Amino acid sequence: MRSDTGSTRVWVNTGTGEFVWYAPHLNLTIKARGILAFPHLGPIILSYSGEVPGYDWVVLVVKIYGTSATGSLTAIPEGDVVRKIVSTLYDRDTFDDSPAPAGNQMLPTPPTPPHAPSMGTVTTTPPEIPVPNPSPEKTPQTR
Repeated sequence: MRSDTGSTRVWVNTGTGEFVWYAPHLNLTIKARGILAFPHLGPIILSYSGEVPGYDWVVLVVKIYGTSATGSLTAIPEGDVVRKIVSTLYDRDTFDDSPAPAGNQMLPTPPTPPHAPSMGTVTTTPPEIPVPNPSPEKTPQTR
C-alpha cells in the first residue's frame, strides 16, 4: 500500500502477518510479524506491539477494508526516552499500489541506529551482599 501523499509505503503478507513499514521522510524502516484479525469477515486488521531492533517499542495498527487502508505506527527509538516517531497511512485506492519487491526480503535491511550506553550486567546477588542461609525449622515448645 502506498499512502495517498506518497510518503509512506506498507507491505503486508496477509498469510503470515509479516509487514514492512517504510517512511523514508522519517528515516524509518520497520520489519516485524504482527497479528492478523478478520472480525466478522470484514476488514483485515494487522496489529503489532513490541520491540524491534533499534527501537525500544513499536505500536502498529493497519486496517484494510476493500480497496482502502488506514494505519498508524508509533516507534520509540532505542535509548531515546523523550522522542517518538509517528507515521500514518491513508490509502483510498489500493489498486494503484506497487507490488512488494521480489524475493524473500521485501526491502533492504535498515541500518541499525546507534545503541544506548550499556549499563552492564545486573545480578540478583552482588558479591558484597551474602546470600542468607535458610533458617532451621523451629520446633514447637511444650510447657
